Amino acid sequence: MSIRFSIACSPAPDTKRPWRLLAAAVAVFALACGIPASAEAQEAIAEQVAPDDAAKPPVLDPVTEVVEGDALTQIRISAIAFQNPKDLGQALSGVIGAFLKRDRLSDAMVDFSVVHDPVWRAYALLHFAEYHYGRGELNTAASLVNQADALTRKIFAQSDETVVLRLVSQRQAEYGDYAAARRTTARITAPEQRIARFIELAEAQAADPSKRTAAGGAESLRIAFEDAKKAPLGKQDRTRLLLDISDRATALGYGALARKMLDYCYSLRPDSTLGKGVPVIADLAAAMVRAGERGRAMEIVRSLKSDIRRGYALASVARAFAATGNIEGAVPLFYLAVQDADSHEEGAIKTGLLTHIVKEQTHAGRLADAFTTAGKIADPAAQQSALFAMAEILFGNGKPIEAVKIADYTPDPGMRAQVLARGASFHIGQGDLKQAETLLLDAVEPTGAKPDAATLAVGLPLVFEALYEMKKGSARTKALTAAHKLLEMIPDDAAKVPVMTRIARAEMHGKEKDAADRSLGMAWRIAWFNKDKEIFPELLRDIAMAQLDIGELLLAFDTAARISENPIADIDELERLFDRRQSPKIKALTAVAVAAARRGEGNLALRAARAMPDSGGRAAAYREIALALPIENQQAKLGAAPAPKQPGATAAQPVSSAVEGSPAPAGR
Repeated sequence: MSIRFSIACSPAPDTKRPWRLLAAAVAVFALACGIPASAEAQEAIAEQVAPDDAAKPPVLDPVTEVVEGDALTQIRISAIAFQNPKDLGQALSGVIGAFLKRDRLSDAMVDFSVVHDPVWRAYALLHFAEYHYGRGELNTAASLVNQADALTRKIFAQSDETVVLRLVSQRQAEYGDYAAARRTTARITAPEQRIARFIELAEAQAADPSKRTAAGGAESLRIAFEDAKKAPLGKQDRTRLLLDISDRATALGYGALARKMLDYCYSLRPDSTLGKGVPVIADLAAAMVRAGERGRAMEIVRSLKSDIRRGYALASVARAFAATGNIEGAVPLFYLAVQDADSHEEGAIKTGLLTHIVKEQTHAGRLADAFTTAGKIADPAAQQSALFAMAEILFGNGKPIEAVKIADYTPDPGMRAQVLARGASFHIGQGDLKQAETLLLDAVEPTGAKPDAATLAVGLPLVFEALYEMKKGSARTKALTAAHKLLEMIPDDAAKVPVMTRIARAEMHGKEKDAADRSLGMAWRIAWFNKDKEIFPELLRDIAMAQLDIGELLLAFDTAARISENPIADIDELERLFDRRQSPKIKALTAVAVAAARRGEGNLALRAARAMPDSGGRAAAYREIALALPIENQQAKLGAAPAPKQPGATAAQPVSSAVEGSPAPAGR
């Protein structure tokens, strides 16, 4: 008797329905494993599931012993108890994926037959498609993806819709059907997600060795651009989005298309006045240079005359010149940009322009010029921020040795710690431990400047991480002592909890278990002082995740279970319906469940899932558990389950008959 049969033939709902379903599912598993369901066994099952007989000590029959030792079967039983088809489908979609990983196609077919929610039925079809694709049955895989695509047309706009449509589109692209992938992408209702997916399709097509396929990437970008024109954004934000797409067109080699896009952007006449950040007109001029339109870029610059935006545009265009190999053309433009800045009075506007020039000169590799420009910033704090931005850019551009030199001019302890710790990590990776020690000792050396808690909160974890990458020694001990003194400069408020949890991870990485426990203990105390605040659940989630990372699975479970569920009042009903599973408690318990499943501790994983008050969260956790369970562990516990086939072996199982219309694989 199948699970589907047990549901279809169940009587009208009554108080004993869950128990009857449980008994039926146990009987199914017993038959699958070849265990005889004798009268004595049936009586024992009835005794155990009777709710009014809980005081009796449990008598475990052979069937129950097998079921309790198998997480996948327990998930199937739990899924049947869901009243919501969406929850049932979500849980079973994970089981279906797990079965297919174990080459148990017939079991996956049985579970697929009881999934009726279109979202999760489509997910399950994608699992079947991946299974057949991995066996070289490309036509079957493509047919299954098309069936999933057809199912998505029945989905109303909701949070799950975007994810499943993206997955269907990805599979269609992987199987070479880019036209179908574009059609699927066009049905994503969230504009930004839809545009991002079109850009991904263009990038995938551009990388294809087939010239015809690569040329088709221009069509995906064209659709993304047309979509962006109608995006529900402000004029400046929409123009930036359009410029980003034109830059992608340039980078992917679609020059003619990029120039058409830039023509449209120019027609919008972006930002006639200076707003926040870099003016869009400066980005447009730089994009013109990258697209090969240098003359038009300079026309834009000249049109700005003595406007403050002219300095921004000059610097951005200069950087674009350098990026396209014309450093000789970039240098005089940078000079003109600095002259423009000098012509303005001291103040925030001039500081913003000089900071922009510093960043662009750094990107262009003009480090001495950037340093000189930073010296023109009158405000010491703003000057230090500009120099720190230089270091960040240098690290990002793969120049850590040059970046470290900036630390001598940033007295803020937190900024110095960030720069020097990142430099030390680089030298550790290169095997130069002596230089790493020197940098780390400098990182925690007092500078006389007043510490800033915000920058220290970022920098000190980097210092601890670098220190614990090194072997024990006098230098490490000295640096650790100084780092702990700096740690005291960060107030014991909620912002310190993530600092302590990150330090605990670093300490555990260095095999300092006692130190890690002390750091987590401090995080717990700080969190407890904030127990009456709205942030308390987030703090506990952070602690639980850190406990997981250091291997304390049971402690993490205990912490996660203590997190209270307090839905925020201003979340509207639709968001709560679909996003409640993302609450701190659900996130932490899901992480515990997945970690336990990966370690083969199925019962603990299920305990974590069952501790969730929300049925949607439980269903999502069941799905993740099923997919995370190690295959070897499950094969050992499933008794009569068929063994995985050797590579190249001919499959004996048929294509799922539950998936109507799927063609039979070749050779069958």
